[in-house]
Amino acid sequence: MIERPFRAPGTTDYFFNQIFNCSSILQQFFTDMAGQAVNIVTHNDPDGLLSAAICTRGLISLGINDEDIDFVFESPSAIQQGKSRFLDPTSDDFIGGIIIVLDLPYTPLAHVWIDHHASELEVNLASGTRVVVQDTSKSAAALTHDFFAKTMHVHGLLCDLAFLEFVDARDVGRVPNTIVKEFEAISLAVHEDRDDYSFFIDIIDALVDNPDPRPIAADPRVTMKAKRERKRINRGIEYLHKMVVAKEKKDLLHQIDVESDKSFQDTSKNRVFYYKRFLFFDFSDIDSLEKEKTSGVAIPYYIIAPELKQLGLEYSYLLSFRGDDKTGKIHGTISINQANMDAVQSFDVAQFAKQRGGGGHRFVAGFIIPPESFIDTILQALSFFCIE
Repeated sequence: MIERPFRAPGTTDYFFNQIFNCSSILQQFFTDMAGQAVNIVTHNDPDGLLSAAICTRGLISLGINDEDIDFVFESPSAIQQGKSRFLDPTSDDFIGGIIIVLDLPYTPLAHVWIDHHASELEVNLASGTRVVVQDTSKSAAALTHDFFAKTMHVHGLLCDLAFLEFVDARDVGRVPNTIVKEFEAISLAVHEDRDDYSFFIDIIDALVDNPDPRPIAADPRVTMKAKRERKRINRGIEYLHKMVVAKEKKDLLHQIDVESDKSFQDTSKNRVFYYKRFLFFDFSDIDSLEKEKTSGVAIPYYIIAPELKQLGLEYSYLLSFRGDDKTGKIHGTISINQANMDAVQSFDVAQFAKQRGGGGHRFVAGFIIPPESFIDTILQALSFFCIE
C-alpha cells in the first residue's frame, strides 16, 4: 500500500521528498495493474494524443496488455467543473478500472495524473491517486515521456523525439526547433475537428504501433482535414488584416459592442480588435459545428506576431471568445505573447482563469463565462493587464 502519491522530481507545483524511496513501490503498483481494465482519459489535442500514445507504450513495456487499455477524450472544463460523464460513478458511461488522466485537470478518481496545467485542486491523499506528475513548464507529452523513461526506466523508443519536441513547443507556446511538414499536417488535422474521436484513436493506435508519425500524414483523412484547417487559418489572417485598432478604451468597447450586435451572416462584421498591445478575438457567435464548417476561423498564436508586424503593430496580451451552442456559454482563452519578457515576468493568466472556474498555464489559460459577462470579462482582462 502506498502511503502517499508519488510526486515526480522536477515538478513545479508540488514538492517531491527525495528521501522517499518510491521506485520499488511504483514497480509493484504497475505490476498489480496487469489484468485490470486501464482507462486513459486524455485531452483531444496533439499533446493529449501523443501523451496517450507514450503512456500506452510505457504501460506495455511494464507488462500491461494493450488489449486492456482503452481511451476516452474529455475537455479540461468538464473535469474542472466535475461534469465529465466518464468520471461520474453514477453515470452509465463511468469508465471505472485503473484511471489514468493525462493533459487534463486533476480529479480524485485518477490513479495516475500527469498534467502541465495549474489546478485549484490539491491531490487527495485518500482518493487512491498513486502517481502525480505536474510541471507547468513542459507539455503533458514531455512529462509522460520523462516519467516512463526516467522514473520507470522504460527502455526503448517511447515516441519520435523530434515529434515530441514539436508538440511540446506548440503546446507551451514556443517555436519548434524544426517544423516538419508531416508534423504540421497532423497537428492541423487534429485541430480541424476536436470531436472526431475515432480519428484520434486511430492516431494513438498508429503511434503505439510505430512511434514514427510520418506515415500518419499520408492518411487521406489527414490531408483533407489539414486542408480544411488551413482554410480556417487563412480566414483568420483576413480578420487580422482588417481588425479594428482603437486609440482609446471607450472606443475599443464601443466598437466591440457595435460589431458584436451584427448578425452572424453580416460579412462586414469585425471580430478582431486591438488596443495598446491587447488583442481581442470575438468568435462567440460561431457556436455550432455547422457554423464552424462554413465560417470557422483559426488564428494559432504562431501566425499572430508575423501578421501584425506587417501592419507595424506588436501585441503582448490576447483574449479570445468562442461560442458553444450545447451550453449557451462562452469559452474564453487568455494568453501572453512569450516574446514579451516584461509581460511574461509580470502576469500569470492561469490566476485569471482560475478565478472564473477555469485553469491553464502561466502563459495561456481557459475558462467559461455566461453571455451576460461578455463586456465585463473584457474590462476585467484589461484591468488584469493594467491597461488603461
